[in-house]
Amino acid sequence: MKLYSACLAVPVLLATMPASATLLGEGFSARYYVPNSSTIYPNASVPADFVVGAGVEGSIDVEGVTDIVFDFDALSLAISFNTVLSSPTWNAAAFNGIIFTSATPLDVSGAFVVNTTMSGFDNSRVTASGNQITLNWQGLGYVDGTQINIAFSDVRQTPVPELATWAMMVAGFGLAGGALRTRTRRIALAG
Repeated sequence: MKLYSACLAVPVLLATMPASATLLGEGFSARYYVPNSSTIYPNASVPADFVVGAGVEGSIDVEGVTDIVFDFDALSLAISFNTVLSSPTWNAAAFNGIIFTSATPLDVSGAFVVNTTMSGFDNSRVTASGNQITLNWQGLGYVDGTQINIAFSDVRQTPVPELATWAMMVAGFGLAGGALRTRTRRIALAG
């Protein structure tokens, strides 16, 4: 009986450990949109779709003068701007920025700006919802080397049964094992 209890305890302990939430392995497309979030900007390059992993995922060239490099990590996104212009400002259209779209719903329900060198870029300009992450820097200025760092919050994890549920399951397995052992012993004595 001790062996049965030990065998049941190991899966229970492993199953109650929280899963690591991550964007690693998530597939995305990235497109530049202006003047709204429905219109792909024709003067921006279209990077290949990518899977989040080690290293820089890609970049978007806007009008041949600004290269926007994006690098996802397990729970964050780093954006850097490389430009040949001295002090440009993004057009003040309703939307001017990048939308990252995943084929599946994302495991994040929010995002926040950890730090940035783009004056005026704050949490109100970042959205992580459904299968999209949007970054809108409309009307803001930048220079060569401008950085934006975003962290994703409220990561939804695969639900893990509560401890009470696991306790009931273990008790049920214990009762079933005990009944089986008793039945086996009765059969052995009858035989």
